[in-house]
Formats: sequence, C-alpha cells, structure tokens
Amino acid sequence: MNETHLDIQEYIPQRPPIVMIDRIAEIGETRINCMFMVKNDNIFVSENKLLEPGIVENIAQTIAAGAGYRAKEKNENVKLGYIAAIKNLNIYKLPEVGDVLNTSVELVNEVFSVTIVQAEVFCGSTRIADCEMRIFIEEN
Repeated sequence: MNETHLDIQEYIPQRPPIVMIDRIAEIGETRINCMFMVKNDNIFVSENKLLEPGIVENIAQTIAAGAGYRAKEKNENVKLGYIAAIKNLNIYKLPEVGDVLNTSVELVNEVFSVTIVQAEVFCGSTRIADCEMRIFIEEN
C-alpha cells in the first residue's frame, strides 16, 4: 500500500524539532518505507551533514510510524516505544542537507514487548546505513 498523504504526526509521538521522517512511502504487514529530506535547520545537522544520531533516530521513527499506522488501523492507541538495543550498526556515509533518505524497516521478530527489525537507509541508490534494532513497546 502506498501512503503518501498521511500526517506523519498522527503515527509517531515525536514533535518538532525532532521529527525525523516526512512521510510513509509504502507500508505492508511486515515492512515500512519512510522518506525524509535533510534540512539545514535540523537539530542533528552539523557542517551541512546529518550526524549519526540523526540517522539512528530516523530509523527509530520509521519503526514507530509502522507501529502507529498499524495501531490506528485497528482503532487502538499509538503506543510509545524505546530503543532497547542496536546491533551491527553500519553508517557508510553521512547524508547532506537536501538529500532525501529512504528508510526501509523489515520486522524480524516480536518477543513479548520487544520488536526486532532489520533497517536500511538509502540516499538515492546508495546504502548509507543499516542495523538491527530492538524496540521495547510500552504497554498502556
């Protein structure tokens, strides 16, 4: 399903200035792709580049958007999630202001309140980052 005109803030708990995704580009049962344009006023930008914490936060918010979207589809409240662990984080290149990131997250497993995903971040056709991330989902 392509979802390009959604208000992203309906699906994630973050608010400006820390919103690190612009829109959901595609979502399925176990996969989500989000887009994000790096802007000069971003709090994670230094010397015209998006720093590593910004890339990690972009991945985490992509996960949150998928969980939030699925919760809304079931008429449930959007739950808070917290990064529990990051494994095998590779950042190959820092994106520059004006670059558009395409972040793809694939669900690997869910164990109790922990969601395990594999994430990839692309800028155009170039992979700039990947990792496994574990998110703890807070029960209401």
